Amino acid sequence: MKKWKLVKKVMLVSTVMVMLLSGKLYAAQMKDRVATFNWNGIDVVWVQDEQFPVFNLGVYFADGALSDHKQKSGETAQMFENLTSGTNRYTQEQITDTLDYFGASLDLDVTHEYSVFSASGLLSNMVPAVKMVCHLFKDSVFPSKVIKDEIKKDVDEIYNMVSDHGDLATRVYRAISLSGSPYEIYSSGTIDGLKNIDTIDLAKKLNYFNSNVKKKIYLSGPRDVLKIEDIIKSECGWAVKDKEVGSYVRNVDYQHKKLKKNEIYLVTVPKANQAQFRIGRILDKNEIDNSELMRFSASFLGGSFTSRLMREVRVARGLTYSIGSSAAPQRDYGRANISTFTKNETVGDLLGVVHKVLLDVSAVAIEDEEFERARGYLLGNYLFGFEKSDAYLAQLISLDHMNMKYERLNRFPDIINRIKKEEIVTSISQIFDWDSMYTVVLGTVELKAQLEKFGTVHVVSYDKFL
Repeated sequence: MKKWKLVKKVMLVSTVMVMLLSGKLYAAQMKDRVATFNWNGIDVVWVQDEQFPVFNLGVYFADGALSDHKQKSGETAQMFENLTSGTNRYTQEQITDTLDYFGASLDLDVTHEYSVFSASGLLSNMVPAVKMVCHLFKDSVFPSKVIKDEIKKDVDEIYNMVSDHGDLATRVYRAISLSGSPYEIYSSGTIDGLKNIDTIDLAKKLNYFNSNVKKKIYLSGPRDVLKIEDIIKSECGWAVKDKEVGSYVRNVDYQHKKLKKNEIYLVTVPKANQAQFRIGRILDKNEIDNSELMRFSASFLGGSFTSRLMREVRVARGLTYSIGSSAAPQRDYGRANISTFTKNETVGDLLGVVHKVLLDVSAVAIEDEEFERARGYLLGNYLFGFEKSDAYLAQLISLDHMNMKYERLNRFPDIINRIKKEEIVTSISQIFDWDSMYTVVLGTVELKAQLEKFGTVHVVSYDKFL
């Protein structure tokens, strides 16, 4: 038996070493393919990828939903989403048909601090596809009838959240845990905010992002993707004529007040046959310096089927089907979260186990095999960040936004490999400090009695968060 345990340990260490070396090799290969340019005052990052004849274009804007008026929350997201609603030359249907004909896909990611508009497709159709993208940014007119219809669809989606308790719980938890911070307003908007947005608002927002906000372009694909340089320079209207134009960067200087005791919120929703849990808090700038340690800590706690929370909550007690945790930084803040669900009758049991797990994490209680398994899982997932060039672009965008060097990607395996159990214990106790976190439970009002065993319960209705 001892011999078998030794073999298992050797195999585990060997697997981790293979992952470590593979990760370093992938990172080094990708690093050698990165080149930078400047096109009329706009910085450009190109990742050379000759594997397939496709292109990926990402346009980073250094502002996001924090630019929205409070009474018109969702403006930025609506502007980007409705760029295809109509221009001074084409209708929404014509734009959609053209993009489909060229096999071009559009995507967007609007956060509070920044926004990314993406386009991808076959290299052979890149020029007309990018020309259409530039046309959308220069000449979108946001036809009133189309905008009303699109906003109504988004409003209906929010109303329909009552039938998707997972999404609703995440929305409610975000509002509660970020209350009082600049980030408490939903980037996607509220029902009242969306109803206040009109075509004039979207046109003004587009002009603001085109003229005022700093941009950076990210490209991946064969060398031919650089042929769009003249299109970007002459047809998108983004050329920086002087330092005062197109240079705005959203920055936030905010210090969040930590809770002194875990606050419990029961968000009531009718006819719920199970309860959704979201537990976590906002992290300040001084708590997010070591993003690798944050990521390892969250992964050890609840990142895989063999993670500590999964083993204790699901495997040992059968209180849920799934439980996970995350801890990630933005540039100006970070967030730590635990997410799960359970049957109505086991709400108190689940919360008690989660609480106990967080209190009981210690270096003594962590076995070497458990620790190395968590390390191997994290390093294995790390490789997926290099599997496709568009995924690698997303990592570069994130690093640039947080003012971090690309070398951070190369160093990730080495940093993770050097982390010790004691560091994980300290990190979990700080990031997932029970007394600093909000506990948000979405379910029926009858759950209050079970939750009151853990402290004062604030009862609010779900419809206050729509």
